[in-house]
Amino acid sequence: MKKYSTLPGLALTLIMLFITCGIKAQIKKQSSNPISKWACRSCDTLILKPGKPIFIFYNIPAILSDDEFRHVQQLKESDLDGSIDYKFELSALSYAQREWDELHLHFPKEKFNYKYLFRHTYIKVINHAAEVINMLALPDDYKGFIYWGGKAGDKVVKSDKMYQLTELVAQQRKVKSRSGYMIKNEQDSIAIARYKSTFKPSPEAAKLAMFLAVDLNFKGHDLPLQLFDLKGVKEMKLMSDTHNYRNLILNFNEKGQIVKMLNALGTVFIEYKDDAPYLFKDNAAQFQEFSYSGDTVFVANKWNHKMDRYTMAGDFYFKTKSYLLYEPVPFRKELILSENELSKQKNGSAELVLQANNPNGDILDMLNSPAVNEESEQLLTAVSSTKWGLPITLKYKTYYDSKLTELIEEQFADPKGNLILDKIIDGIRRRYIFKMKDGRPVSLSVKTQILSDDGKTVLSDSKKIKTQVVNFSYQYF
Repeated sequence: MKKYSTLPGLALTLIMLFITCGIKAQIKKQSSNPISKWACRSCDTLILKPGKPIFIFYNIPAILSDDEFRHVQQLKESDLDGSIDYKFELSALSYAQREWDELHLHFPKEKFNYKYLFRHTYIKVINHAAEVINMLALPDDYKGFIYWGGKAGDKVVKSDKMYQLTELVAQQRKVKSRSGYMIKNEQDSIAIARYKSTFKPSPEAAKLAMFLAVDLNFKGHDLPLQLFDLKGVKEMKLMSDTHNYRNLILNFNEKGQIVKMLNALGTVFIEYKDDAPYLFKDNAAQFQEFSYSGDTVFVANKWNHKMDRYTMAGDFYFKTKSYLLYEPVPFRKELILSENELSKQKNGSAELVLQANNPNGDILDMLNSPAVNEESEQLLTAVSSTKWGLPITLKYKTYYDSKLTELIEEQFADPKGNLILDKIIDGIRRRYIFKMKDGRPVSLSVKTQILSDDGKTVLSDSKKIKTQVVNFSYQYF
């Protein structure tokens, strides 16, 4: 944060900034407290004199004791950065840093003064108006923005809203300036509408999108369908001897496309258009919609209010961007939730280079909501080969034991011709053994193993725990 000198000046009007945002019940009880007697005997004074226009940001927490007041009055800006006094920083005031930076883009400091206040301060404006004094109530906090045009007679414009301050100042100065995030919000809104209405899948996208759909909606069943020969199959049924949640029925049409998926949570119906998955419905209503632009797939989900963009790399889809599908409140204008870069390697592998969420720094509170977060998702981040085949290694980012970690999935064939799928996370390996016949699984057994730190030795095998077994059965056209 930068400190700027005040402006030179004329005749005298005393204005107190800071309108009370509301006093908590316990604070109100202190109205007769000696606090009112020492109120601002040592407060700072900022004198505004004609000259450059000035922008003032203020973030002044409530002061509840004489000792606390003296401590704050002794603070310097150099004390704020990374210290226990973080609450006094500009960045502690929601969206203030964004507005500070945005104003600098449109109104450079060479022509405008910028001031940040974190202590209780009197503001005196020199002009020809009558002197006005508004006493300061120290128990309160004051957060907001002030603009003064720098000319005698200019009114002081105050706002407690930390958004579209560029527009507020532009209106006062009668110029055309807009916040960059407002322009970007409009551009992203137009892009989202265009993506949702575009349906031009490539033949490869139409084929692979079905496998993407199964991964998104039935990830817990761990079915590498791409490795199964399901030609002529009308129905594939999975029945577990111990866990009903592993029971699953997949119905196919004569083109080999999945049209219905039934598990313990209910039934999902898939509609196709131009041979590509289009609408996904459960027993209640439509909840997911696919759209396409060549090899790129967009998945709009009603459940979590997001639209995800998936980019193709060989036989795989990687999530490279996520959009928010509903309009945030006015000061939260960022519609892009996350953005990742897909990197294809010369050895035939591919990797997703993860970027930080909210790439433009506009933090969205609603990301903490289960309706929007991705804690139940396994985000594919790398494949050893972009062509399905054995052996192959896949890596995911996922939440495990309340923390973000890496899941490694290895797929290979053992000497008996079984398809092995190993999932390794946090030193625990779950081994899925598919017994194969004519290219299709006839049974699946699942067991859990504890691995050594280097992942090469099995320290404990779950022999005392009954191995989960899932049996497959088929109906044919």
